[in-house]
Amino acid sequence: MTRRLLLSYLSLAVLVLLCLEIPLGFVYSRGERERVVNAAADEAESVSAYAALSLAAGGPSGTCPGGWRTAPHGSAASWSSWTTRARRSPPPTR
Repeated sequence: MTRRLLLSYLSLAVLVLLCLEIPLGFVYSRGERERVVNAAADEAESVSAYAALSLAAGGPSGTCPGGWRTAPHGSAASWSSWTTRARRSPPPTR
C-alpha cells in the first residue's frame, strides 16, 4: 500500500515538473536567442557606423567627422568608448 502511494506521489511530481519545465525551457531559449540576435545586430550597427565614419574621413586611420579619433587596432577600451560616444550623438551632417 505504501509503495503504491509513494509511486503515485512520485509520478505526479514528475508529471507536474515535465508539464511546467518543458514549456518554460522553450520560452527561455526563445528569449536567449532573441537577446543574442539583438546583441549581434547592435554590434553590426556600431561596426558599420565606425566604418562609415572612417571612410568619410578618407581611410582606416585619421580623424573622423566631428573630431573623433579612430580607435587603434586592438584597443578594446577605445572601441567601447567610441561606440558609446557614437550612440549618444550622431555625426554632424553637412
